[in-house]
Amino acid sequence: TDALQTAIWSKYLVGDIPAALEKIERETLADHYLLLAPDVAWVQDGVRYAGDPETRAFFFNEIKTRLANYGAAFDIISGAGWDARTARAIEVATKLAASPPKTKTPESDSSFIE
Repeated sequence: TDALQTAIWSKYLVGDIPAALEKIERETLADHYLLLAPDVAWVQDGVRYAGDPETRAFFFNEIKTRLANYGAAFDIISGAGWDARTARAIEVATKLAASPPKTKTPESDSSFIE
């Protein structure tokens, strides 16, 4: 779990995201996200909770909005079939792996930390 997901859990559980956590969230965004749509059946594994459709939609919409607001790169992986979702995720990852890495510099990224 990264700071982005931790911030969303904070909002869900306590109704607020501390400013310090939001700062960490902005400064530690990944280069690209694969956002999984909540359009497959929930499978309980004995550990997770919050699997009702409304809560799953909350998490999906919240992370999608936050990523968009931060200008973060992401692809949505959706569809009811696990094989199709897996194939799409591999397709996106393969394209990303073939692309030159984006290097953050003080000139290109205001969240750059030396």
